[in-house]
Amino acid sequence: MFPVRFRSQGFHPKQPVLGIVIDGVAKAYPMSELARAGAKVADDVNGRTVEVRLDEQHQTAEIFNAEGE
Repeated sequence: MFPVRFRSQGFHPKQPVLGIVIDGVAKAYPMSELARAGAKVADDVNGRTVEVRLDEQHQTAEIFNAEGE
């Protein structure tokens, strides 16, 4: 494992996450939190609306913009 400056005690170090960067602003979505929140989560990243969709069966997630792309 590589060293990191900040480590959340609330998540296992190998917790899978889905990340996004929009114009230099980054956000991470832990899979366990997505599962708790439901199949679809709406969020705002740097002033842009995104929707995170989780497929629990396959343990994958995708991020879509406001147009669904």
